[in-house]
Amino acid sequence: MRFQWLVWGAAGMACVMTSPRPAKAQPWPPGGERPATVLSVDVLVPWVLWTPQQEQKWAQNIEAARAQGPFKMLLRQFKAPKDPAPWEAVPPAQTAPAQATQLPAPGSKPGLNGFKIAPVLKITDPPLPLAPLIETPPPTAPEKLWSYVEPCWYQWRDRIVPDEAPPAPRDWGPEQATGAPDSFVAGDVRTAWASLTPDGGPEWLMLEFASPVVPTALRIRETFNPGAINRITMFALDGSEVPVWNGQSPTRAVKEGVAVFELRFNPFEPLGRPYPGPHLLLKTNRVKLYLDSAAVPGWNEIDAVSLAGADGVERWATSAASSSTYAEPNAPVFAPAVGADGFVPEGAASDAELSRRVEQLEAEVKILRDEVKALRAQVAESVRQAPHLR
Repeated sequence: MRFQWLVWGAAGMACVMTSPRPAKAQPWPPGGERPATVLSVDVLVPWVLWTPQQEQKWAQNIEAARAQGPFKMLLRQFKAPKDPAPWEAVPPAQTAPAQATQLPAPGSKPGLNGFKIAPVLKITDPPLPLAPLIETPPPTAPEKLWSYVEPCWYQWRDRIVPDEAPPAPRDWGPEQATGAPDSFVAGDVRTAWASLTPDGGPEWLMLEFASPVVPTALRIRETFNPGAINRITMFALDGSEVPVWNGQSPTRAVKEGVAVFELRFNPFEPLGRPYPGPHLLLKTNRVKLYLDSAAVPGWNEIDAVSLAGADGVERWATSAASSSTYAEPNAPVFAPAVGADGFVPEGAASDAELSRRVEQLEAEVKILRDEVKALRAQVAESVRQAPHLR
């Protein structure tokens, strides 16, 4: 089994095919302070078909692209070889996987190859048609956090501002899934990430780590209603999204206490599966967790995620983005998602967010109607008691 040109054999075998807001749930029953239940699944480390020199070059390119901001939290990366004017136009728009529909800067002209690129993030997908170019950006177009290092465009979530303190973590925001665990009691706690709705459908959480490693273990600390994770992917240094596991999480069987879903990676090449040409074990510092939130009722909250390399050291995520978040409504949602590809244009709201807004407006309209009704009753009573006002 081959995944296009990048990942062979083990990568395929690694996929084990098997304001008014809704009220949050209450903490789990007593027992949340017990030691976490760790349930493990063994998978194979995917292989990539390149040389050590190519791997080193990809790693250097990412750091060079990061330094142009400087930026952090890489959201998207795709190839655009020999783009002749990388700073005169925004990167080519694509239908999927599209983190954002990017718009050209006023007065800019795209390069000759600027809008003729096929996406490469999903290895198993064929090239997709390009999205139409929007000529005039809206007045409130968001800042475009892009950088270019031959042969790739890189899209980032944040620009690092020197001497500026990072924003405080939002309750239930995706940033709560970064760093070492700080939700020590199982339940609905604000120090873990939670999606906007409890059972709204597919969700995802993307995590970035400080430096790439060949993974030996991935540990996901689930602190409320565990077991919704149904797919895990990792990103190669060239931006390709590589599947490493999918199926039903073993932590779904945990009914109380903290659950830890652990992937243990087997680095050995299976017998009888020779690889043509040079190949290396996948090295990564980005992981994406997919959740079927409807499969496990209630909010499915994640406190922390760690990635271990050959040295056995647990590396905690340094940045995170998510499909949605229960963080305060006016705070930015890093990357709203909807649909099979998990993305919508930047600035657009997800279906869940639109539903929340509609519910809020309906509640406000009802309050206003009740107030008008009460005022009319008061006026009528005043007129009844004072006939001369008629």
